[in-house]
Amino acid sequence: MRSVIAAGGYTLFAVVVTYPLVWHLGTSLPGMPFGDQTQYLWCIDTFWTQLLAGESPFHTDRVLYPVGANLMHTGLAPFVSLFAWPIWTQPVLYLGLAVPASLVLAALGMRALVARLTGSVLAGTIAGCFYAFSPVVLSLTDSSHYYKVVSAALLPWGLDALVAFLRAPRTRTIVALSVVTWSLVFTDYYETVLFLVFVAVVGIPSLRRRHLPLVGAALAANLALVFAATRWVFPPLDTSDLMSGGATFWTHSTINLADLFVPSSANPLLGALGRFAFDRPNGDVDSYYLGCGVLVLAVLAFGRQRPREMVPLAVAGLILTMLACGTAVRAGTTVLLTEAKTPWFWLVQLPYLDILDLPRCFVLGTQLVLATLAGTGLARLLAVPGRRRLVLIGAATIFALEYGQVGMRLYALTVPAVYHRLAALPDRTLLEVPSGVTESKMVFGYDLSRPSNNEQMYFQTIHRKRRVGGYLSRIPRSTYRWFDSQPVIGDIFMLANPTWNAASWIWESRPRVTRLPDYPPEVVDRFIDVLDLGYVLVQPSSRQPLFAENIDRLLAGRIASRDVDPDGFVLYVLDRGGEVRIGRGAR
Repeated sequence: MRSVIAAGGYTLFAVVVTYPLVWHLGTSLPGMPFGDQTQYLWCIDTFWTQLLAGESPFHTDRVLYPVGANLMHTGLAPFVSLFAWPIWTQPVLYLGLAVPASLVLAALGMRALVARLTGSVLAGTIAGCFYAFSPVVLSLTDSSHYYKVVSAALLPWGLDALVAFLRAPRTRTIVALSVVTWSLVFTDYYETVLFLVFVAVVGIPSLRRRHLPLVGAALAANLALVFAATRWVFPPLDTSDLMSGGATFWTHSTINLADLFVPSSANPLLGALGRFAFDRPNGDVDSYYLGCGVLVLAVLAFGRQRPREMVPLAVAGLILTMLACGTAVRAGTTVLLTEAKTPWFWLVQLPYLDILDLPRCFVLGTQLVLATLAGTGLARLLAVPGRRRLVLIGAATIFALEYGQVGMRLYALTVPAVYHRLAALPDRTLLEVPSGVTESKMVFGYDLSRPSNNEQMYFQTIHRKRRVGGYLSRIPRSTYRWFDSQPVIGDIFMLANPTWNAASWIWESRPRVTRLPDYPPEVVDRFIDVLDLGYVLVQPSSRQPLFAENIDRLLAGRIASRDVDPDGFVLYVLDRGGEVRIGRGAR
């Protein structure tokens, strides 16, 4: 019964911190406008579209057609998508429910972990608030990193299973540990690595002879699963063809140690102090304030009769904090460590880890450890006779003062009418201009006009046509090179490409394109056939006249209709043997 009451209280907190989401479920999502929300919606739709069609959800040609995309390279997060059934056709509603639900599950997980470590359910209940409703976790929510919020819900349950196994090795506890680890693998790459740091630092030194039989069996079973999955389920994954974050990301997509002591600007009482922050990130984790009172409670965890897991947990937290600093450890304006002197430098030397490019995401591990230690310290205070009420009032005051947040910005999704019109047309490939082969680091064929390439991914869940363009978290060089090698689409992408950023190997091999060449008819026909092209959509922008003039000339004699809709989109429908029956105008 107490767990139900705790869940109810956490649910109320989740509603308050994400307010007014509760009134906009199905139409809006929490977080900054034009974040990664639309990409996540596309992932949910693609997962179930592929699965229900009897195809692998780990590869698709819905985008970057006809090359397609290996979704093992991207943030597909099948664990998150799996629970969208039976409302996967309403992904906005699903994510709107999943985010606050993750906050509740994160709080319950921390509650269970601290209760196991200390025996105090009450201390665990308060620690759940210190974790799930901390500036770090709420900043991840507000910056639209939903997969990391889901990971935040999984992590304390994983630590709880690890502690349970170390204290009393049983089959069910190591199975639970394996399940959480696999869930993280299928949710977020960064937080999987973070969790493995905990397993290595906390788990490995604590192993004794009595653990070894179950550890050996679990390793064998999980390696067998890896072998089976990589051989029969997952498409081949060649990470050497992917681009790493490099020095630009590793030195700037980081936390500043001084900001651990600067309150979140969202705090209604202390928010004005946020102006003293040094390196507020560009939309990934806006605040990682730890809280002075919470730190005091954490220090109290190191008494004489502390749980034996406290020291290794603290060590893991320090390691993760240093990793979150990337290859430039800063405290205010002072640079403490750089390059080879930092843990991050050596982490990304390991196989498959050089593609990590956002060190600051590891600060979630800092908060996980801090809340665990604070809950343990609080349990010690609650055990002192006659001080229970005073301690509870103090803990509530610390939470309200340092972590208090009411409300969060929302992003209302709108779909231009032209995409609804496309939904009613026959199944052919759609080329949007500008669009292209794009990700967070490299751009080929896109110029930052709106709708963004991220939004275009979401619009596919409406019109359901294959797309030539695509925005994914990681795209291999081979995909860029394929489009670059094609005589027409490569030129279109170069025409649309901005001058501020591009794949350097493409810029070096091709001249700037300011006007499409006059191709022989057979070249244009091959371009249309290879892409199975049915539609070209030129979206409103300052360069729309340039794009439209070039498309008019390129497709001359092959256009069934050319319409400009009230929103300013220019839609070309190609003549593909009389199969298209349309009326004029977009409604």
